[in-house]
Amino acid sequence: IDDTVVGRTVTTAAIVKGLTQTKDRNQKSMAFVELFMGDGSVRAVCFSSKWSALRKYLKPGTLVLAQIEKTGRGYTLQEVMPV
Repeated sequence: IDDTVVGRTVTTAAIVKGLTQTKDRNQKSMAFVELFMGDGSVRAVCFSSKWSALRKYLKPGTLVLAQIEKTGRGYTLQEVMPV
């Protein structure tokens, strides 16, 4: 995923290693999610617009199919589906 071009979205199987829930500048819930993909881990932000719908799938130890967008600042979690 590190070799992915900025702006591209990658779909991959991953294990949720951990997450840190926080608030955005508007005091809405969001999270930073650590995903392990076999060849390494990434820390992706899950913004408030997605967090409420995706949080039920993002439990540590859970295997998921994740859509991750590479941005100029890191990675953004776009979609998660349980496996």
